Amino acid sequence: MSTAEPETLQNPQGLSTELESGTAEWAFPEIQLSSDPAPDAVYGALPDSSWFRLLIVQPSKKMWAPLRCQLRVFKRRDAHGKYEALSYAWREGEQSSEFFWKPATEKDGKWRPQQIVCNGHKVSIKGNLGCALIHIRHSSRPRAIWVDALCINQADPMEIAAQIQTMPDIYGHARRTIVWLGMSHPSKRSVVSNTLSLPHPEAAVASVCHLVKHWDPSQPVRYFTTDPKTRFAEAKEPDLGCGFARNLSHYFRSPRNGWETDLLPLKEFFGATWFTRKWVIQEVALSRSVDVLFHNCRVSWRWVGLAAAIIRMQYDNALREHRMYNVYNAYLMFRLSGKHGLDPARMTFVELLRLTAAFETSEPRDVFYSLLGLETTDHHPERGPLIQPDHQASYEDICISLARTILGRAGQCGSNPLAILMDAGIAEDPKRKVPSWVPTWQPGKPGLLSPWSLDDCFTASKGLDVHVDTSSPLHLTVQGIHVSNVQWVSPYVMASEDDIALTIDWLRTFSFTDPITSSHLKVYSRTLCAGRDVHGRREKNRKAMMLPFIAFAIYGVLPNTELFRWINTGYRSLPKAQKYSLCLDESSESENGWSGEVRWSAEWKEGRMRFGHAASLAGRGAGLFLRRTDTLVWGPARPSPVIWSAGSAMPFVLGSGSGGCTTLVGPCYVDDIMDGEAVAAAQAGTAHTGPLWSNKLRLAAQSSKASPLVIQRVTLE
Repeated sequence: MSTAEPETLQNPQGLSTELESGTAEWAFPEIQLSSDPAPDAVYGALPDSSWFRLLIVQPSKKMWAPLRCQLRVFKRRDAHGKYEALSYAWREGEQSSEFFWKPATEKDGKWRPQQIVCNGHKVSIKGNLGCALIHIRHSSRPRAIWVDALCINQADPMEIAAQIQTMPDIYGHARRTIVWLGMSHPSKRSVVSNTLSLPHPEAAVASVCHLVKHWDPSQPVRYFTTDPKTRFAEAKEPDLGCGFARNLSHYFRSPRNGWETDLLPLKEFFGATWFTRKWVIQEVALSRSVDVLFHNCRVSWRWVGLAAAIIRMQYDNALREHRMYNVYNAYLMFRLSGKHGLDPARMTFVELLRLTAAFETSEPRDVFYSLLGLETTDHHPERGPLIQPDHQASYEDICISLARTILGRAGQCGSNPLAILMDAGIAEDPKRKVPSWVPTWQPGKPGLLSPWSLDDCFTASKGLDVHVDTSSPLHLTVQGIHVSNVQWVSPYVMASEDDIALTIDWLRTFSFTDPITSSHLKVYSRTLCAGRDVHGRREKNRKAMMLPFIAFAIYGVLPNTELFRWINTGYRSLPKAQKYSLCLDESSESENGWSGEVRWSAEWKEGRMRFGHAASLAGRGAGLFLRRTDTLVWGPARPSPVIWSAGSAMPFVLGSGSGGCTTLVGPCYVDDIMDGEAVAAAQAGTAHTGPLWSNKLRLAAQSSKASPLVIQRVTLE
């Protein structure tokens, strides 16, 4: 095809991207191909990167008839708005999802969509892609689809690299992007939801629409179902009079119980692998219009995104309770898409990497490459990219190159010039093959202690002049302050709420923490949550988590009336107006606990859950330290001696390196220096002590005095 004229696609004027008037049928462009026969080969060389291939899916009146397609070459600019793009999970359907059809044999006549006929050749595909094409195929008209697995020659690394860079243009100029979530599990297809009176595939999509309609009845919410035999599509609207809508608030505000079965369709919907794949973020975010297909049901991405936003913002505590973790991913993709009427999310490329850390890629380098189509404050895909896709470079080389590029711009990064260091450290990846100051962005790493909010970060280095030296290929020199040394390290690493409870009990063993006061309670509660609220944002009210902390410590991970005398002393010291109503009859309260059976109030239980959620979110993989001079440190669970503040929103824990160098262990939270207090003390040449400083602590630490803080430089390896 390198010498052929480009094909043309006919796009009738006035064709809507939504539905044809009066029907539930999809409106999609008519295709008018040249009279030239299809190429003999499946793939020919593309003339240059301004060309691309489209998959022409031939129609069939039988839904399960074998797929016959053509791959044709077009000029991208000539095809704008005249084709559709497919977004799906590549690896979905390799094993368990492929049992919907038996292998093709002469005896059973069953067909399994793992092979298509393309340009007259048999081409193997994944079962999930085959299912998607089956459901997209029209009964009477050919359809032009861009599918990465087929439209890019996967055997040509040069073409892959070139076409990846054009994906923002491909998705951005498609008439529509079709998201394929997959098929409903066979064991659930005949199951009928009691409250919705619908089979599971439809009940899942209907649940999404009910959420949005219940939130705002004025929204024109609807979805569509297709009969697999007749191919007839029917438009449907949520019925606010059904049991699901009436009980909606109970589903998410009650612990897992009898309501659990009513949420199963919604959980199955958001449980689709597609929501975990990193490549799909830009595919949705850059698209003009997006429809979501689940089994034989279709719904607008707008309703899916709004449903995720509603659950995330109104029922956040229930997400962990019901294990609907993919809702977070759906909400993030919705916010990044920019087609929701909300203020656009402006962030740096590092912040984008951080926010998308829970998404997965099959190729490590795609951690970066899958996001290059998205514009950030320091990265523009065309005018100013931070990095270019290079499939010959090793993953480690990409990590180092990106870190050096970003650190080289540190002087232009406002109040948080060394933000990238918050994702680095040997605690992040002990088996790393890169310097400690280079993040490896490995999925599944411990949660970042810094707040997720992009507009309200900590400012531990406020007022500190930036000094960054990247002249050495493997070393980084920065300017900062040696804040303090670590004296005691908790033996517990945060993996569950049980570890948080054990850490609280560990604090009780120190004589200088007794008697406990309201000042202690404020420091403990803020530190264990790293100064964050249940949404991961910075908690501005310094007392906000104090009562939830007490509720967690007394109530325990499971209800328990054997109260700690230590924590109860702090609770009893609070004014009555500040207390939760613990039980219906508080006359049984005594110094050492409550006699008889305690009836925990809903407010008490909610506070316990709120603290457990916030602390788990902030502290996964972290541990608690006690500083020699004053207060608590919440940081990487790896014994290291030095707390350091240097040009970042968060302070760091440093360890000993080789040849006079220092190793970056990871970021930490120190309650009393998060707004530049240590910098102010160093500039004044004075010492800095926190709220726990006392004669008892001074004697226990064998420290006669707190030394003045000094600004100095350190070289990290």
